[in-house]
Amino acid sequence: MISTETASLGYVLSGELRPLVALVDKRGTAMTSVFEKNKIQFAIAPEVGGAELGGQYNARTVIVPPGTPPEIQAYWAGIIEKTLKDPEFLAFRDKASLTTEFVSKDDTSKIIDGMQKLYVKYHDALKDFIH
Repeated sequence: MISTETASLGYVLSGELRPLVALVDKRGTAMTSVFEKNKIQFAIAPEVGGAELGGQYNARTVIVPPGTPPEIQAYWAGIIEKTLKDPEFLAFRDKASLTTEFVSKDDTSKIIDGMQKLYVKYHDALKDFIH
């Protein structure tokens, strides 16, 4: 299973690794477009009966300490959002076959909460593989 293509793309393109399932809800996302552009065949979670596994994120987040004033939080969110739209950054991103997406504070919290519930649900079934 592939939850992010950026760490695995070199191996996939070289033929050393074959992705079986991408943990996404639908095709045509930033993640799947990299594989699709390179004509790599793979399934997505709903196609193999794992709909609840779709939409998993390998997020790189910026976290501020509790109690950080809202205006400081907004400042950093604005800087990140602006950077992700910067033409120079976009050129670098595309050349490196990376994907980026700005996700709001509230949506990030929802994603993390959902992932935590899913991981707790499957922990017992997977604990022998994890440890």
